[in-house]
Amino acid sequence: MRYRIIVRRVQIAERHVRASDEEAAAQKIQAELDRPYGFLGAWQTIDTDLDIVEADNPLSGPPPQLTDRNGAPYSQ
Repeated sequence: MRYRIIVRRVQIAERHVRASDEEAAAQKIQAELDRPYGFLGAWQTIDTDLDIVEADNPLSGPPPQLTDRNGAPYSQ
């Protein structure tokens, strides 16, 4: 079987920056976040959510229709 899974993860990190005001501090952090691997350090995961959105077994025909948490057909 092959599954397609969507993962959502919420993480927090704390940083201290020197800046003239709040806007300048936020801009410094945003600039660091915009760089690949720019915001390294201790991140704490506070929530993770996994949704299996597709199951595929190439030997048994089309994949079964999946449902959301309320039992309704999953729409993509």
